[in-house]
Amino acid sequence: MRRAVPLLAFVAIALLALAPLACGGSDDTREQLSAEEYEELVGPEIVPPQGPPPKRLVIKDLELGSGPVARRGDQVGVNYVGVFYKTGEKLGRRWLSHPPVVFPLGFASYGKGFEKGVEGMRPGGQRELIIPSHLTSGPEALVYVIALVSVEPAAQSSRSS
Repeated sequence: MRRAVPLLAFVAIALLALAPLACGGSDDTREQLSAEEYEELVGPEIVPPQGPPPKRLVIKDLELGSGPVARRGDQVGVNYVGVFYKTGEKLGRRWLSHPPVVFPLGFASYGKGFEKGVEGMRPGGQRELIIPSHLTSGPEALVYVIALVSVEPAAQSSRSS
């Protein structure tokens, strides 16, 4: 007589099998693509700097985009990779292999530091942000690489207020 595998064990095994796909790609995907193609698909690897985190937001442009400048009130679409400053542990990855995250800029939907770092970018641009803990929604400093995908400017009347 065969014993049935409990449902919980089956679900756990299924989740472990799918985990590489949820993290941005499997080892097979990495082997099939060049390093540049893989990074373009899943985003750059971030290595936090050594030493204590900065007390102010640090913004470093990696690529300048073109088109409208992202401003408060605009609807923006971004892709990003983020890690904790202290440990380098991934906290989020949403790059070209996923649709961009779209939100109104300047309403702290994604945290003050994240949104301040997006302001002033142009579509196609990429920035590295080091966000001190007082500008995050948690107790730790964070490091992000953000790619601005789209900007839908707000109406002129809402910008003047």
